[in-house]
Amino acid sequence: MPPVWASPPPNWLRFRPPLCFGRGYLDAKNAFDQFDMNWTAYKNLARDGGAPLGAVPAVPALPAAPPAVDAGIFVWVAQLVARIKKHPGCTDAIAQDLGIIGAMQTFDPAR
Repeated sequence: MPPVWASPPPNWLRFRPPLCFGRGYLDAKNAFDQFDMNWTAYKNLARDGGAPLGAVPAVPALPAAPPAVDAGIFVWVAQLVARIKKHPGCTDAIAQDLGIIGAMQTFDPAR
């Protein structure tokens, strides 16, 4: 049997817009998370002193808007992950590389 990635489904082009949307969303979130950390460090320095303040952190510019997609993108991603996991060629190593399974966790009810 060929590997999971060897034969894309005939409708593989429908995967591109949701994945681009997700990437655009994460890029914008990461930019604002970085700004938040920079602003907090600047605020703490202004409050506590210890070094010259310097310039106020600049608000990040948003990346290009991702393509519009239908609502329910996270449901769609969950269905895609389930489809990949069910494929007979999907091994634990492949799933870990894709980030769709993590390390084994044990539950300790005493904690």
